[in-house]
Amino acid sequence: MTRALKTRLTGPCGLALLIVLALLLAGCNAVRRPVIPIGTVVHPPAVPSESGPLVVLLPGFFDRPEAFEREGLVEVIRDARPDAEIVAADAYIGYYRRGAIRQRIEEDILAPARKRGRDEIWFVGTSLGGAGALLLGEQQRSVIAGIVLLAPYVGPGDLLDHVDAAGSIEGYEPGGERERVFRDAWGWLMDRNGEASPTKVFLGYGRDDRGADDHARFAEHVKPDAVAVLDGGHDWPVWRDALAALVERGALR
Repeated sequence: MTRALKTRLTGPCGLALLIVLALLLAGCNAVRRPVIPIGTVVHPPAVPSESGPLVVLLPGFFDRPEAFEREGLVEVIRDARPDAEIVAADAYIGYYRRGAIRQRIEEDILAPARKRGRDEIWFVGTSLGGAGALLLGEQQRSVIAGIVLLAPYVGPGDLLDHVDAAGSIEGYEPGGERERVFRDAWGWLMDRNGEASPTKVFLGYGRDDRGADDHARFAEHVKPDAVAVLDGGHDWPVWRDALAALVERGALR
């Protein structure tokens, strides 16, 4: 992995600012601690179905699960898959900070859905939720249908420096658990290039997104027809339109 992977994350207005703020807040009592089970907003199928797909929505750092309906993404999914059960998870930063996101999604959302007969599972994540979708995709690679990454956060800035110094994702030895998790997720995405994987990966983002350089780097490891790059920045209208474009290219199907 070359210096091309380094991004605007290190700029004063870059995505690193968002993550630094998240970590600072995570050190104070104002941050919500993970709860069991994780909170959800459930949108039942638009048409009666007990065997349609389960679509799990993961929000960004500042967003609540209700935003997916308010901003039109639930409508896009319902139009594409009226038989889908849509579950927006209240996956706030505390779950990531404590390494609980994957366990809570599996035990509180996925396992019960499988018992109900919903074996086709998709993750859709925006910003920090895109990172969550990638991490869950790596963990669930053999049993989920696909993931949709909408302007995903790709990891802490210092990790990018370390990967660049190592020369490749394969040669990088993580300095801690947080870096190891992202290293494994990146490695899975990159190893999929040419790999016969049952998990489909789609990527959408805005050309003016503060993390666009990183997203373009990720796009090299996603099939060209599974990438949607739209005008705009790091915001909901871009993510809604990108999701709609990716649905047209086979996402959620």
